[in-house]
Amino acid sequence: MADDQKLADAIINIIRPILEPIGFESATISFGEDHDGDPSVFALVTYRKNAPPFNARLSLEASSRAHQFLYNQGDRRFFYLEDRFQDGEAPLNDMLVPPRRGKRAAR
Repeated sequence: MADDQKLADAIINIIRPILEPIGFESATISFGEDHDGDPSVFALVTYRKNAPPFNARLSLEASSRAHQFLYNQGDRRFFYLEDRFQDGEAPLNDMLVPPRRGKRAAR
């Protein structure tokens, strides 16, 4: 397993160009265990105030590329990416399917 600081720097270099179009400002990388106790890498990404509309597909792409990078390094930790705006709120997920309307939705 590579040195964690080098991994953190490399991960930021991977996710920054993907997330810059939607207002990437900074990322903090930390290492620990997830909710199941498995070794994990966590990225907390902060976006600029007045950032362009959030694009969940770009966030997913950044997460996937970072996870693939770790895997290619022989690092089997799972990668988690959390998106945060300046006000501390998480973005709305633009990939969610809108709720159904009408009779079928009432069932």
